[in-house]
Amino acid sequence: MKLGARSFLIGVFILVLFGCRKNFSSPELKRHFTTVEIEDLNKINDFFIVEFLKSDQKKFKEAFLSFNHTLVFKGQFSDNDELLYKKQKELYNSISKSTFNEIWELGISGPPFPDEAYMNGKTNGKFYTLLKDLSDSNEFAKACYERIERTGDYNPLFLDAYFNYNRDNFDYDDFHNQLILAIYYLTALDDSERDPKRKKRFEDFKEKAKLDFERRNQ
Repeated sequence: MKLGARSFLIGVFILVLFGCRKNFSSPELKRHFTTVEIEDLNKINDFFIVEFLKSDQKKFKEAFLSFNHTLVFKGQFSDNDELLYKKQKELYNSISKSTFNEIWELGISGPPFPDEAYMNGKTNGKFYTLLKDLSDSNEFAKACYERIERTGDYNPLFLDAYFNYNRDNFDYDDFHNQLILAIYYLTALDDSERDPKRKKRFEDFKEKAKLDFERRNQ
């Protein structure tokens, strides 16, 4: 299939997948993002629900808790993370550059692991300021914002502990909460899949940790 035809089909797929539901907006989103960027945020959230959770808005809670459980115990985002990441890169191409740049930034690492491509959450973009704005009324956004302030990244590992304590009182239907989860987990998948050298290093580290654990418990 020619590249142009493939790009057209991807565009049609995304339009059909995300174009049927009315875009969510809020005063907080409007304070920080343009209309086009809010549409893109809805695309990102829908992508997370459809592709990561294999679900829809109505079953978000059940699907997310199942996803979180599988991620914790299997260490995988899906049955095929490589394919999921290819779809995620198509999502990037379907949103505006301004939206991407207000959430994420790209870079190349230095020592001790030089020349590895990575994508980090942006700590001075609109998504970051949205979290700060939401912190006054949303405990989850506040926890994420304070965590970013301390660590400087969007690492989702702290979410495992967060949901151990807040599983039952979390508002799974809140769009802001869903969007935060979407951006955290898209960032994590990108971090593990973007650079083959980085991916192998992570896999070697996990394998070594597994072997060390087994030796200690023999």
